[in-house]
Amino acid sequence: MSFSSVYFCRFNVYHWLPLTVNVTKEKWIFMVYRIAILCMLFAIAQSVSANLLKAYDVTVSQSGAELNLFFEEHAKYTIQRRDQGLIIELNEPLGTPDLSPLVDELAAWAQTIWASYDNLFLKPQPGVGLEFQSHADGLRIYFSRVSTRRHPSTEPLSDAEIAFGRAKALLALQSGQPDESRRQITELLQRAPNNPFLLRDLANVEEVLGSWRKALSLYEQAHRLQPNSQDIIEAKKRLLTRYGSKAAAGFEYLDKSNDGEQWMITLKGQVLTPNQQVVSAHYDRIHAEETAFVQRMDGTRQPFDVMRERLAISVQAPLRHGEQTLSLFGGTKNLGAGWAYRQSLYRGSLSVGLDWKRPWFETQEALFGYGYRDQLKVGYDTPLASHAYLYSLLSLNHYGLDGVNAAAKSQRFEMGGRYTFQPFNQAFSLGYGLDWEDVTDLTTRTDADGDPFFPLPLTSRELHVVDFGIVWSPEQPFTMHAQLGYEYDRQRDAHAPFGRLQGVYSGWAGLEWALSVRTGLSSESSRDERYFQMSSVLTWLF
Repeated sequence: MSFSSVYFCRFNVYHWLPLTVNVTKEKWIFMVYRIAILCMLFAIAQSVSANLLKAYDVTVSQSGAELNLFFEEHAKYTIQRRDQGLIIELNEPLGTPDLSPLVDELAAWAQTIWASYDNLFLKPQPGVGLEFQSHADGLRIYFSRVSTRRHPSTEPLSDAEIAFGRAKALLALQSGQPDESRRQITELLQRAPNNPFLLRDLANVEEVLGSWRKALSLYEQAHRLQPNSQDIIEAKKRLLTRYGSKAAAGFEYLDKSNDGEQWMITLKGQVLTPNQQVVSAHYDRIHAEETAFVQRMDGTRQPFDVMRERLAISVQAPLRHGEQTLSLFGGTKNLGAGWAYRQSLYRGSLSVGLDWKRPWFETQEALFGYGYRDQLKVGYDTPLASHAYLYSLLSLNHYGLDGVNAAAKSQRFEMGGRYTFQPFNQAFSLGYGLDWEDVTDLTTRTDADGDPFFPLPLTSRELHVVDFGIVWSPEQPFTMHAQLGYEYDRQRDAHAPFGRLQGVYSGWAGLEWALSVRTGLSSESSRDERYFQMSSVLTWLF
C-alpha cells in the first residue's frame, strides 16, 4: 500500500469525527478499528494483485525435468547458489503465486520450493543436479540425476541429459569460457556422435575461437543429419557468406533526380585459406554522366562524363574472440590502406577501424575530383534477447580531393536498432536509425570571377529514419524482402518516404541471385536529390 493510500484513510477518519454527534466512545473506537481493518485489507489486496511471476511450465521425463518461469517484462532478478540450491532475488515484490501444483509435479526432483516477499528458493533432491539459463521471457531451470559412476562412452544420452549438457556448455560460452564449452560439448558428442544440435553448438564455439574451416565442416555434418532444420541452414549460410570461399558479379544503376545517371560493375572474390585466413578482392568500375552543372576544381560549372575505378584487397585473420583485417585501397589516382579489429564481448561486439585515403565517390564533386576519405571509427552492437539488436558508430572523418587535401572534416554519429517478430509464416521488423554528421572546415576557393565556392559542398545533417520490413517466401527457394519507411533531415527540414524491394533466388546448387530496387532521398551534399537505384548480384559459394 502506498503512502498516499494511508494518508487518505487517516484524512477521512480525523475530518469526519468532529462532524459526528451523539456517538458513544465505544462506537467511536469500533468505527476507527473497522476503518483501519479495511485499509489493511486494501493494502493486502494491492500487494497480491500484481504477480511478477506470470506463469510457469514443467516438463518431466525419467532422466530429468525442466522448469520454465515466465516473469513480467519489467521484472529484474539476480541468481545466487546457496545451500545446494538457487535463490532468485527479484527487484519488486513477488506477490502470492500458487506454487502448490509446482511442488507436486517436481516432488521427485526438488526437495524444497518456496516463495517469500521478493525471493524464490529451489533446492534439489539428493543426487539431483541443478542448472539454469536465462531467456527472453524469464528463466529456464534444469534438473538431472548426478551419477556417481562414469558412463561408458557407448551408453546413449537421453534428451534431458543432452538438453542439460547443452545448457551448461552455452552458459560456459556466454561466461567467456569457450575452451570449457568445447570440452563439455566434445564429451557429449562421444556418447551422442550423430546429434545435429550438438554439432551445431560445437560449430558455434569453433567459430568464436576462430577455427572457421572446422566450424564450416561441423555445420555441414549437422546439415546432413538434419537437412530441414532452418536454424542449421541459416547458421551455415551466414558463416559461408562471411568467411567462406565465394565469387560474385553484379551491376548497379543509379538515377539522381533526372540530372545524372551512374552505372557500376562490381566483381568480388573471397577465399578461405588453409591457415584460417580470408583473402578477398573487390573491384568497381563506375561510369557517370552528370547533366546538371557541377562545380569543378577551378570554379567552373559544367556537366561531365567520367569513368572511375577502385580496388580493395583485404586479408582477414581470426583472433581469440575476434578478428582483424588489413586492407589496401587503390583508385584511379589514390592509393591507401586500412585496418579493422572486431572483438566479441559478453553482451555484444566492439569494433575499431582506421582508413587512410580510401576512395569515396558519394557526391558528384567527389566522383569527378577523385575523392577519398580518411576515417577513424569505433562501433558497438549488441543483441537484445533473440528478436532485437542495437548498434552505434562514432567516426572522425577527413575528406579530400585530387589537389585539395583538406576539402572538409566531420564528426559523425550513427545509432539505431531493429525489432523482429514473426506472428505468421512471414517475418516482420520495425527499425529506427539516426545519422548525425557535423561538417566543419570546408575549404573555400575563388573562381575566375572572384566568387567563393566550395570544391566539396558537403553539409551537416541530422537524419532520422523509421521503417517497416517484411520477409516472406511465396515459393521455395524464392525469398522476398520489402522495406517501407520515412526519412527526415531535421537539420535542413527535408523529408521524404523511401522504399526497397529485393528478391533472392537460391534454387541452384551453390548459386544465389538477388535483384533489388530502391528509391529515396540523398542527403550527403548540400542538394536534396531524389534517387532511384536498381542492382543485381549473382553469387557462387564454393
